[in-house]
Amino acid sequence: MIVAITIGAGIFTMPPLIARRIDSLGLILTCWLGIGLIAWIGALMTAELSTRIPSASGQYAFLEAGIGQPAAVFWGLAELMLMSTGSAAGLALVASDYMEVFVDFGPTGKTMIALGVLALLGGLNLISVVAASRFQQLSVVFKAGALLLLIMAAAAWFARGNAPVPAPEGGTGPGMESLGWALMLIFFAYSGWGRVANLGEELADVRRSVPATMIWGLGSIIAIYLLAVVTYHGLLGHEGVVASDFVAADAAAVLAGASVRPWIAAIVIVSVCGSICASLLANSRLTFAMARAGVLPGPLARVNRRTHVPAIAVVSYCCWAAVILLLRQNFEEIITGVVFIRFVFHLMTTVAFFRIRRRDTGAAGAWRMPGYPWLPAIFAIAAIGFIAYRFVYQTDQLVLDLLLMLPVLALTIYHFRRARQIE
Repeated sequence: MIVAITIGAGIFTMPPLIARRIDSLGLILTCWLGIGLIAWIGALMTAELSTRIPSASGQYAFLEAGIGQPAAVFWGLAELMLMSTGSAAGLALVASDYMEVFVDFGPTGKTMIALGVLALLGGLNLISVVAASRFQQLSVVFKAGALLLLIMAAAAWFARGNAPVPAPEGGTGPGMESLGWALMLIFFAYSGWGRVANLGEELADVRRSVPATMIWGLGSIIAIYLLAVVTYHGLLGHEGVVASDFVAADAAAVLAGASVRPWIAAIVIVSVCGSICASLLANSRLTFAMARAGVLPGPLARVNRRTHVPAIAVVSYCCWAAVILLLRQNFEEIITGVVFIRFVFHLMTTVAFFRIRRRDTGAAGAWRMPGYPWLPAIFAIAAIGFIAYRFVYQTDQLVLDLLLMLPVLALTIYHFRRARQIE
């Protein structure tokens, strides 16, 4: 479950971006492993919270129980207006990048193609929930199957006596700015584990299934990512990875010839579009639920009578993703912005976790994460570190982050002021 949710565009796009900032394969693998372990700690906290407070609203319910409804509403609005939509905008740019394997569109053309991807997938969700869901499920098969096949094919290729491209010797090592940037990009590749919390109410035995999914599932993802990075560097070498804009396609071409590049590119495009589609399916429903609860304007809760789709919510989601895409127009800047905001709310959720533990909320039969309180404290320190990094090294991007958060904060304040007036 978590493997299907988490593996997406990250492992197909991040390795060249990381290699351009870190010139040592050993340090690159250490970064992937270290951030994987940080994500694993976050997943363990989420697993315990899911057994204490099983809820389809996931992090919303955790923040509401641990800190209060204002924090939960603030998260819900930020998820809709910044984090989920920002991820969709970044992924749309990845899809347009991989389309350049077929046609060179140029910078302006790539932006227009990315906007077209958002419009196309929004249209698919408007036409049929079933069709959108099936497309998303098909994309899971493609992306997981293609990645595992590439890793196994490379292993067989090396086993036949083909030597991997040697790693460069020495290296100057990255500065703090480059290292932090790389770590933020890597974290995005692991960030899908949070969505498992939304399945808490649907699982028959949440006390066993969610912890097992988090522990073994995320462990498997860490292993797959490390093997994929080793595969890319073994087939292409460090310089080849740095020079590649389509690393999965170029690595496959070493094994099977240039004719395979378009096929791998097509699989990556389907994978990325499937991730956007999954986000649309989930978060347009969150928009609908928050509108029905009075947090967002009422029209967002309207459902099309024929298709049973919250059409205005779907359109608003795509439009806001397009706004973020046009404001930043750069995959790395969009994704590091999303990760920064996610860490703000991960820190808030960690605070909520400590408070829920202290009150022993939902203790009856709850699964308890190992390593408490030290592991959650490590996660909180990591979150603070990433937030501080954004303030120190990425001030220009931070300004845009804060400007984008202003409407989120304004809507949160407006909601609670209106609620008091009604009371």
